[in-house]
Amino acid sequence: RQAIAPGDFAEICITSGIEVQAYDANALADRADVFRLDDVMEVAVAFRRADGTKCGRCWRVLEDVGSHPRHPSICNRCADAVDRLPTAAA
Repeated sequence: RQAIAPGDFAEICITSGIEVQAYDANALADRADVFRLDDVMEVAVAFRRADGTKCGRCWRVLEDVGSHPRHPSICNRCADAVDRLPTAAA
């Protein structure tokens, strides 16, 4: 059973993304690229570099950075947030 959705967990951890998978603990036992705790054998964490470009606002590496015409250095989520900011009075 999953206690938290991957999207929510990525936001909490301030990471570009997360994927939760079931695995065979014996298959991961000798892998150097996997972090495990000896007293929690049923959990393992493998890291890899995210695909995409670093957003200039939230610093997450995402594939949609640069796709918004008015905000070429940020992701679509941040572009939406910036567009909702009140404009400064003249």
